[in-house]
Order: sequence, then structure tokens, then C-alpha cells
Amino acid sequence: MNAKRHTPQKKTSHKKVPRKKVPRKSSPASTDRVTIRRVRSGDTFELVYPRSVLMRAEDMDEVRAMLKAGELDVAEDELRWLVGGCEALLEGHKLLGDLAAGREDWELARVHYAYAYELGAEAAKKGGLRGTLPYNRPNNRALHEAGRGLVNALRALNQPQLAEQVAKQLLAWDPTSAQADHSPAHTSPAHTSPKRKRGSFRRP
Repeated sequence: MNAKRHTPQKKTSHKKVPRKKVPRKSSPASTDRVTIRRVRSGDTFELVYPRSVLMRAEDMDEVRAMLKAGELDVAEDELRWLVGGCEALLEGHKLLGDLAAGREDWELARVHYAYAYELGAEAAKKGGLRGTLPYNRPNNRALHEAGRGLVNALRALNQPQLAEQVAKQLLAWDPTSAQADHSPAHTSPAHTSPKRKRGSFRRP
């Protein structure tokens, strides 16, 4: 009897394999940027992510699994590929900032944290935010975490004034959150963003 021997398959891991690239469609910039929306009748708002971000939800789930498994290098490569094809992937930049901060590469951490933070700040400004962007809304969490990371990176780079500006804005977006620890006690929150051009927190 010439039966074929069954060969057990090897256990797979999160190793980098060739993958089909997601084409970057040409679309109006307004449809591929982060925006805000009111979530209840009061003054609570949350970030809204474009379709390009939602399309990468499964990829981000894989990245989180890699990070949880300690596969940091593979996760970082994947994140770089993802943010390279989706400028609005705020959480991707936040996670890249986390990885850089874990190595105490504060310059690189500042770049990624600042990019994520400024995506949210620009959405708030263009959306005419008149209220709060609280951390307890799931869509806002990556923004606040990136802001906290940016504060820490700026302090590590001996830029306390810029760190204080970010801390004030985080407190303005969510006066009840733990972000208050990043702001001086005498600072009163205001619902206005610091008057800085986008990208300025990313420069030395």
C-alpha cells in the first residue's frame, strides 16, 4: 500500500513574509484625514478616522499581537510599512514612538509622538472643537497616549516649555484625565491649541 506519509506542519510565527501591498488610491485630501464629531448632545467629541485607517484594522491587530509576543523588530518593520502607506494612521505613529522610547531614542520618539499628536490637534482645529476630546472615548486614546509620550520625550530632550504646551492642551481636551499630572497646578485649561505650525514639535 503506497499511502503518503502525513507530514505535520510547522508552527507558524509572526515572521515577515512577502505581502500584497494595499494600493494608495487617489482621493481628495479631505476624505483621507482625521476629523472630529460630537458624540452626545453636550460638548464631548471624538476623533473619526478615514477609510484608509479602517482598512488596516486587521494589520494593526497583528502588530499588537507581535508586540505582545515580544517580536519588536518585526512589529516595527510592519508599522513602518503601514504608516508609509497611510498618513492618517495615528496609532501606528504612537506605537513607533513607544518602541523608540523603549530604546531611549528620544529624538525618534519625539518625531513619531509629535506626528500622532498633531494629527489630532489639526483635526480639532479644523473641526472647530468647542468642547472636550476625553480619553475615555476609544477613538481618542491613542491621541492622549501619544501626547503623554511627547511630553516625556520633550522633557528628556530638555525642552520643558514645549512639553508644557502639550501638557496644557491635553488637559484642555480632557480636564478629568490623568493628563493633569503633566500640567502645572496654576495652569487654567483653555480650549485653544498652541499657536505652532504642524510639524514644529518634530524639529529640534
